[in-house]
Amino acid sequence: MIKVYSKANCPQCNMVKKFFNDNGVEFESIDVTEEGVADFVKGELGFTGVPVIVADGFAPFKGFAPDTLEAIVEGA
Repeated sequence: MIKVYSKANCPQCNMVKKFFNDNGVEFESIDVTEEGVADFVKGELGFTGVPVIVADGFAPFKGFAPDTLEAIVEGA
């Protein structure tokens, strides 16, 4: 399961989602502006910015990281 915590009008968020879409990888996009989501991302995951990507077998990370995204795609 892959989750992308993001918000509208975020270029890096859109790049991550486009990367997964272009590679045919299913993911859940979660809007951090929804009630309680930003608190979860900050409090539980420890990030204050987006995108934050959570994928099975990988430590959660922030930002558009092509090498890590490629590894996630290879494992999907």
